[in-house]
Amino acid sequence: MKSPLLSYHVNRRTVLAALATSGVAACGGGSDGAAGSPVVGGAGGTGTGATAGAGAGAGSTPGTGTVATPGAGSVPATDPTAGQGAGGAPITAPSTGEGTGSLPGTSPNAGQGTGTAPSTGTPAEPGTGGTPGNSTPGSGNSTPGSGSGTSGNGSSGSGNSAGQPDSTAPATDDTTATTSGQSFKTFAPTEPASTEAMYTGAAFAHPGLLHTSADFSRMTANLGRSPWSEGFAQLQSFVSGMSRWNVTATSRVSRYSSPSAGSSNFANFARDIGRAYACALYWKVTGTTAYADKAMDYMNGWSSTLTTIAGDHDVALLALNAYQFANVGEIMRTYSGCTPANLAAFQSMMTIFSVEAVGTDGKGGWLYGSRAPLSSYSNWQLASIAAAMAIGVLKDDVAMFNGALEYFRTGEGNGGVKQAVYYLHPGHLGQTQEAGRDQGHATLSAGLMTVICEMAWNQGINLYGFGNNRVLAGSEYIAKGNLAVAGNFPSMPFREYRIKGIDHTSFATGAQGIQRNQWAIVHNHYANRKGVAAPFCKAFVDTRVETASDNDLPGFGTLTYSRDPFTAATTPTGLMHFVNDGEVTLSWWGVPNATAYVVKRSTAPNTGFVDVATINSGSLLSFVDKGLAAGTYYYAVTARVGLGETGPSNRVMAVTATQLAMRLPFSENGGSTAADSSGNGLAGKLVSAGWGAGRNGASAVALTGSGSYVALPNDLGAELGDCTLSLWTFWTGAGNTREYLLSLGNGGDQFLVVCPKWSDGRTRVLISTSGRDGDVELGTGARMASGRWVHVAVTLSSSLMTLYYDGVQQAQVNCPWQPRHFGRTNKNWLGRWGDNSYSGRIADFRIHHNAMSASEVAALYAST
Repeated sequence: MKSPLLSYHVNRRTVLAALATSGVAACGGGSDGAAGSPVVGGAGGTGTGATAGAGAGAGSTPGTGTVATPGAGSVPATDPTAGQGAGGAPITAPSTGEGTGSLPGTSPNAGQGTGTAPSTGTPAEPGTGGTPGNSTPGSGNSTPGSGSGTSGNGSSGSGNSAGQPDSTAPATDDTTATTSGQSFKTFAPTEPASTEAMYTGAAFAHPGLLHTSADFSRMTANLGRSPWSEGFAQLQSFVSGMSRWNVTATSRVSRYSSPSAGSSNFANFARDIGRAYACALYWKVTGTTAYADKAMDYMNGWSSTLTTIAGDHDVALLALNAYQFANVGEIMRTYSGCTPANLAAFQSMMTIFSVEAVGTDGKGGWLYGSRAPLSSYSNWQLASIAAAMAIGVLKDDVAMFNGALEYFRTGEGNGGVKQAVYYLHPGHLGQTQEAGRDQGHATLSAGLMTVICEMAWNQGINLYGFGNNRVLAGSEYIAKGNLAVAGNFPSMPFREYRIKGIDHTSFATGAQGIQRNQWAIVHNHYANRKGVAAPFCKAFVDTRVETASDNDLPGFGTLTYSRDPFTAATTPTGLMHFVNDGEVTLSWWGVPNATAYVVKRSTAPNTGFVDVATINSGSLLSFVDKGLAAGTYYYAVTARVGLGETGPSNRVMAVTATQLAMRLPFSENGGSTAADSSGNGLAGKLVSAGWGAGRNGASAVALTGSGSYVALPNDLGAELGDCTLSLWTFWTGAGNTREYLLSLGNGGDQFLVVCPKWSDGRTRVLISTSGRDGDVELGTGARMASGRWVHVAVTLSSSLMTLYYDGVQQAQVNCPWQPRHFGRTNKNWLGRWGDNSYSGRIADFRIHHNAMSASEVAALYAST
């Protein structure tokens, strides 16, 4: 019988024929599996839930049927994570999550034990432990797979009702990723729902931080195999000195920035935690209770002694130790020698750190308070996020866990992932916030992000896939910059980073080449759990066995995170694009074992795709299509693996012409919705706003200057490079400063704003990806006119930002930023920025692809 991989690959002639006849198949680039993949059975994961899981039980035979295909003419579904069936509409929103593979369960009962449920080849169901999409079935008849699995003979898992998510079985959701009306892929990138989820259970899965019961079973089963055996040897060597170890608990742990500021003693605390973690691991993989007893000695010793933590601002860095100690407690809570009283005392001690980490009201502490503002380096907040998540799970504090989770996704400090991974270079290389500082700190920030993602993953939340695998982008960038080839480090792309007191202009060489315990976790998740290539991380994994904890990051990752290679069918994923100066730049995520990638282009969405480039797998996964005539182009990428070629990635549509992408005429003259007349479904929502007289007898939205505005769609401009934004306005707030006509972005960190009258009396246009200290400012000689209708246009090209009033250029400035640099956005408004509003009326708001020339802006003014 053919393996799933071989049965999925076809020769190039077959691929091209399929492209020519039915368009590029919309294979999901999200965490769910590719369309039409065979059902891949396998042993069900070992959960801790009281109910047997949905996977095959231990010792089961995988089902051999294939996933049912939607019938011809099927209705497009709204689930963004899956592929397209025959006759379905073409994919119209990018699948930007991880590659083929299952989602972790988002319900507390989503885990699976070694239960007796058979693998039946049921059509169009998500992978084991996955969350079903909200797709609409096609109108045709689907045919179920013909195979059936043999039920396993295992029993249900024991303990808490919250089960463990399966992390290996590919999902089989076979619906279409179509977002109604959003036919321009420049807008509204979509990702698996689990990347946005919050934890909703009453209690967490235990153990459920960096390691689960299924993880420990995998380690134990593979101790005799490489690379687990090498990883276990490191652990054995480390714990061989256990008989000489003593608990060094003190009532006060301190950390100061320098000896002159105070006396620090946290090193003893960190050493004891590292030893306790090693003992806990050794017990779990060997069953030797002497090591469990020693781990309990450390837990009990500290919980009965520690009462206070102290220090100057560096006390916040005790979060690095706190999240690791919480992981020890999470492992040891399953030991019979850990009594309820022991666990309660340990949880109580950890409360000291949780209060400092997140504050008692969710506003103070290391994470939300003044100790870690935007001007701090990312590690400060990342450590606090890791501590809050870990302690939240340890204490079953869902609110604490969710607060840290959401801050990582959307927080405006540098612990927010969009600031921590500051800039995306072509090829999905994510420049991190600390990359220009030194590589000791840069590697730590990348490592902390993966720790955060793994702890969330084991509770059913997919932070790994958030922002088109933004954490992988940062990890690959840092790994690449620290890999020496023939003794030489590569030249790294770098975008200047400016913020209070910091101005980095190049990739830092301090500590370059540092070896940290961080690459096994990220490589094994993306490449071996999800089927997304991580070549630079893999290079570290292939050449180094991870050792004991280094105080900042846990150790022994070769043992704890290694997985067998991903073998299910997969395709390139996360294809993204932008247009600058008429050239289309493409980037995508690759697949393990690919030898090359084929870029395909067409001028029609469903036919006529031809090969335009072949990119070797060892090269940067990016391509720039040059010399294009003004028009609309469609792209997809396939991979060559062995003698075959995979199915295509998600498609993108690139516009090199000056073409309307969004238009809100505000012609409704009533209601709370402003329709998008471009046909792209990007409507605006009026918030506390009314209607008034527009130009030439038309209507306009009326804003009061006090909390009224128009909310624009989230993620507006996520792939928008060269562009033109324009509108008509009648300003009535001439005496007011800091009113805002328009803002796009995420608030105070990434933004594009237009202010008619700055404090100096001039109009200002500001754009930044690192707050006000890193912004580019464009200022006019005078403020915008008031008491009459004015046409305002802002153009952004690859290097210039230009402001026009009434078709006449007012100011221009060199500018490297565009809306695409903001990534996903949730604060896109007309008439507002932050708490500041706008007084006046607005009509005919437009976004055009590409930067209009001065004559085109003048013609737009004259024609409207």
